[in-house]
Amino acid sequence: MFDPARVLFTRSLGPIEPWTIQDVSLNVQEQRLDITLDYPSGTKFACPACGAPDCGVCDTEEFTGRHLNYFEHAT
Repeated sequence: MFDPARVLFTRSLGPIEPWTIQDVSLNVQEQRLDITLDYPSGTKFACPACGAPDCGVCDTEEFTGRHLNYFEHAT
């Protein structure tokens, strides 16, 4: 299904593969824009400790980061 918000923010933020924008949610009353990023199940990343390629994911906790504002909305 075509989602214009996902297309807009994918083009403007340019997430690097394997990361993709999964959801975009705008709360006008709170002036807040939430963008959810994720990667496909089974994705391998380089090990942050030794740099070995193709390591499995060991930390899958969600976290919230802060981006520069889009328009006047906290992002």
